[in-house]
Amino acid sequence: MVSNTVMHYRVSVYNYFWARFRAEGWDFSVITNKLQKQNRIPPRFPLTEMAFNFFRYRRHIRSLRPDVVILFLHL
Repeated sequence: MVSNTVMHYRVSVYNYFWARFRAEGWDFSVITNKLQKQNRIPPRFPLTEMAFNFFRYRRHIRSLRPDVVILFLHL
């Protein structure tokens, strides 16, 4: 998943997605520009923080070779 700032309340939802996807044999990871500092729930899913840059994101996504990319951005 490509996301803008991961807000604290989304971490538990993404942890749930991660567990459910894994139960079905899928990987789930998130690329974001940052994790909200107020977050107190540790992410169980793989989280990559990097400044927004289309080419860097594309390179990272290509290196993972995903079957699906979910965009959750406010453009």
